[in-house]
Amino acid sequence: MIDYDTLKPLAAGTDAPDFSLVDVLSNETVTLNAHHGEIVVLNFWSGDCAWSRHYDADFAQRAAEWPAQGVRLFHISSNENEPPEAIRKQAADLGVVAPILHDPNNSIA
Repeated sequence: MIDYDTLKPLAAGTDAPDFSLVDVLSNETVTLNAHHGEIVVLNFWSGDCAWSRHYDADFAQRAAEWPAQGVRLFHISSNENEPPEAIRKQAADLGVVAPILHDPNNSIA
């Protein structure tokens, strides 16, 4: 259980804590520190969430444009009710192609 009273935002200019999660689309492990010095956008994503789906097209466009600008996009799926098989199907149905990192224990969220 997360103690939300102890959570504090990172100060500007502070590196995010490192993590490693598996991309359900490629089955490769992604480690945040491997992208140190790069601009990384972490989008907490869900195929079941209407708010998330509202932004899928925008993120798909950005995912195509950002690499040329040195920006990496990683979606993070932290919902317990979305196993990897469901995430892959949702991504295919919604046209999501950027890596979707599975956070099964909600440790990153």
